[in-house]
Amino acid sequence: SDQNPTTNPAASPMDIELDSVNWVSGQEPAVGSILQGRVRYRQRLFECMVHRGAQGKTIVRFLSETPLAPAGQSLVLYSDDECVGGGVIAGEDEKEGETAMWTETVAEMRPTA
Repeated sequence: SDQNPTTNPAASPMDIELDSVNWVSGQEPAVGSILQGRVRYRQRLFECMVHRGAQGKTIVRFLSETPLAPAGQSLVLYSDDECVGGGVIAGEDEKEGETAMWTETVAEMRPTA
């Protein structure tokens, strides 16, 4: 099959909460801006939007596929080829549980020798 082990096959779109957010320009992108994000170096880019959640938390919503996003990994955001900022994926207990579930699902998708 064409399943990609770097994406979450179960959820689309999905929100990811960021901690320690830094914007290159010093300002958050305009509401509704379409950006691209990646979790791992050289991973392909995934289309997303940034918005504010409860208590002013920065939330990234992926618009189609969602990359596997383990807590503690950096999520870097781009506008075309320009890096606009990023942050560290929040480590909430429920998000860590979801990540563990995705990891198991990905392991099941990998072909065996």
